[in-house]
Amino acid sequence: MAKGEIRNTNLNNQRGANLENVFGSSGQGKSDGDFDCNFLWNINKLGKWGSRHLRSDDDMADRLNYKVSSLLMFGFISLIGLRQYVGKPIQCWIPQEFTRGWEEYSENYCWVASTYFAPISEKLPSKVDRQKRLIGYYQWAPIILAIQGFLFYMPYLIWKSCSYYSIYNLPKLISLTEENLDSEASKSIVFTARYIDLCIQRQRKLKKSSSSQCIKTACYKSFSWAKPKNCVISQHIHIGRLYGNFLISLYCFVKLLYIGNIIGQLYLMERIFGSSKSFFGIRILMDLIKGMEWHHSGNFPRVTFCDIETKKLGKNYLYTVQCVLPMNIFLEKIYLFLWFWHIALVIITSTSLFWWFIKLGTLGRRLKTIRKYLQFQNAIGDTDKSTTRKFVAKYLQIDGVFLVHMMALSDGELVAAGMVAELWNIYRHKGVEIYSTDKVIKNSLIQIPDCREEKWNQIMWNDDIV
Repeated sequence: MAKGEIRNTNLNNQRGANLENVFGSSGQGKSDGDFDCNFLWNINKLGKWGSRHLRSDDDMADRLNYKVSSLLMFGFISLIGLRQYVGKPIQCWIPQEFTRGWEEYSENYCWVASTYFAPISEKLPSKVDRQKRLIGYYQWAPIILAIQGFLFYMPYLIWKSCSYYSIYNLPKLISLTEENLDSEASKSIVFTARYIDLCIQRQRKLKKSSSSQCIKTACYKSFSWAKPKNCVISQHIHIGRLYGNFLISLYCFVKLLYIGNIIGQLYLMERIFGSSKSFFGIRILMDLIKGMEWHHSGNFPRVTFCDIETKKLGKNYLYTVQCVLPMNIFLEKIYLFLWFWHIALVIITSTSLFWWFIKLGTLGRRLKTIRKYLQFQNAIGDTDKSTTRKFVAKYLQIDGVFLVHMMALSDGELVAAGMVAELWNIYRHKGVEIYSTDKVIKNSLIQIPDCREEKWNQIMWNDDIV
């Protein structure tokens, strides 16, 4: 037997023994001292009890944007709507000659036509200044909050709808994993790994037979002493579903949408609730700390004025009534909280985008991650550096490493390590051209159950996966 074959056999034996310790023995009998990974798998599911999906295709920053922020907005809508439509949103102090009907008309008119703020200790402003001091946001507060909630959810809709068209068909990959969560962890890992391998092979076939359109950006040598006629295009950057970077490109684009949405909403709040100065959240907080009340600062005033013009006996009469806006008490606290919430979100989301760039931006970082998982499973030796480089650069590509990171975030690094080890086993034992299903089953470290073969064949030859 050759030395290379002996080394591969020893590696396989070590790897199989390690996986038996981690994932449990595949035999019928199991001693009391054997450690079963299903125990950790069940603990992981218990920690996510109550969520709709045990697997997710996003990180904490994404969930803070589309889930927590949207729920906050619609919670505030319920609070304000209850006060606005169940209670009395405005009450006005009217002249004595007004009847009950005139009182209701005046309050409805002031609610619709908007009111203006003026300090009670000062004289009423001129007619021109009154138009500049109009407060017209309190009627539209529920609608503004609803728009904000939808804007937070829109990038998530783009991510879910566009990820369907990736080569991995991410929604289907997640659903397949969820269907197998009740089985043993090792079997679910094998099932999902084979699906990912199928998608990779389909990608290669489509890339050879299709000339799909993609974005090509020419990268020129920026710093070169050569003459312009000698400067040629060094390389092309291909972005597309057939080039192994569609998912990560889409995900970074969605991250940028989240950041742009937050910055846009901060600008929207400045324009609607602020004044000529910026950072209205900090200004309101400082006014509250200093004890400067609304009747001095004019921030979300509770008492405003409204001009009503009536006609009697052919003559026009102008009345100025004083109104109370109880809802501004809630709006002040709500938007003070939302302003600081948006600031925290833009920091968290930007940090998350930078984290993904650090993890996946270079081949060296991707290679380090995959080697870490393979070494944890004792799947590689010191002489496998060139093979693992090809495994990461040519087989998994950026999208494959991205899926591994997502699995580590949602299911834990133990499951991600098992997935990488199974994909590594498939990669090493397959030929260069056509790979049969039987060979995959034979060379899998963890045997897939026979009852799943019919279901697997249906999935494997289903053209809807891409």
